[in-house]
Amino acid sequence: MAIDPGKALGAQLPPAEASWTQDQIILYALGAGIGYDQDPTSKEVLQYTYENGLKALPTYGVIPVFGTLMSLMTVPGIQINPMMILHGEQYLEILKAPMPVNATVINEAKLTGIYDKGFDEEKKRGKGATIEVEVLTKDKASGEPLFKNVFTTFIRGEGGFAPNGPKAPEAGNNPPDRA
Repeated sequence: MAIDPGKALGAQLPPAEASWTQDQIILYALGAGIGYDQDPTSKEVLQYTYENGLKALPTYGVIPVFGTLMSLMTVPGIQINPMMILHGEQYLEILKAPMPVNATVINEAKLTGIYDKGFDEEKKRGKGATIEVEVLTKDKASGEPLFKNVFTTFIRGEGGFAPNGPKAPEAGNNPPDRA
C-alpha cells in the first residue's frame, strides 16, 4: 500500500449530505450519559432529552461527518489498508450556536495534511503516517456554516514516503514539565 502526498494533499472529497432529527439528538445525549445518576425530570436533563426546548450537545457536531470521511479511501495517492487506520486527534468548532436539533447539511471536506512518521529499517516497513482532513458542515437550505471538524488519522505501517517532508505541527496542549 502507499501514500503519495503529491497526488493526495489538497484533494477535495466529494460533498456528502447528512441529516438528523430530534430523535437522534435525544438518543445521542442519552448515549453520552445525560441523565445518568440524575433526576430525569430536572431541567438539566430535560433540556437534552425532551422535545420541548430541546438543545443539542455541541459534541454531536462530529457525528454527521463520518460518512464523508469514508471517501478518503477514494482519493488518488491514498492506497492504505483500512484495518491499519486509528483515530488520532479531533477538533470541533461550532460556527453557529445553538446547533439545530433538526437539520439537513452538506459536508465539504479536503485533505489538509499528510505527515510521514518515518521508516523502520530493521522491520523494512513504515513506522506510520498521519492524514488530516478538514470538514466544513453547512446548512443545506441556507448554505450557512454550522461547524468545522478537523480529523487526524494515524495509519500504522505506512511512512518512509517523505523523509525530508513536512513534520506534523507541535502539540497544542503540551503537558507541564513536572513529575
